[in-house]
Amino acid sequence: MQICMKKRMEACNMLELYVTLVKAGIRTLDSVPAAFREKVKAAIEAEKQE
Repeated sequence: MQICMKKRMEACNMLELYVTLVKAGIRTLDSVPAAFREKVKAAIEAEKQE
């Protein structure tokens, strides 16, 4: 159980990292790994709507 929680936390941290890097212009959305790309795009769009 603890391993699952750790992996979920790491995925969350990676998502935040990719969102930050894309917003800063350090990475492009296309350079984000496919596993995170849609979630990063959704997170950025959600922030724009706020």
